Amino acid sequence: GADRIGASLSQVRPAYTVVHYGTNDWNGSSCRWVSSCYTVSSLRSMIGSAKSVGSVPVVGTIIPANPAYSDHMAYERNAWIVETNDRIRAMAKEEGAILADLHAGFMAEAGNQLESLFADHIHPNDHGYEVMAKEFFRAITAPRGPTNK
Repeated sequence: GADRIGASLSQVRPAYTVVHYGTNDWNGSSCRWVSSCYTVSSLRSMIGSAKSVGSVPVVGTIIPANPAYSDHMAYERNAWIVETNDRIRAMAKEEGAILADLHAGFMAEAGNQLESLFADHIHPNDHGYEVMAKEFFRAITAPRGPTNK
């Protein structure tokens, strides 16, 4: 994503750049531990790229994995996601990006029925995508001031 975003931004020149990145990073051996993973640094780079063309970056946290898919190590993956999201939240604040907390949106919407938002182990169904859209919309349209960038 960090390698490809520059060309897209140069062509499109969007007012807002919406980024949801990192879900598949857990699959890489270097990302089994958050401290050695490139997810946050890649997001930081994408934020910088968006800002360099005058676009407002909107970064989404990583949605949880479907806990019903135990064969995909959902418990370990979700622990990684929680820790990575903590770092994404802090980094987005440091960089002045808008944060769409998709993970929190999923957890609030589904409660104990998280699997109801998924088509498979990581991909949302229509209801899950609706939750994501609402969280991005909420983030983009929320009032901004000097203390809530």
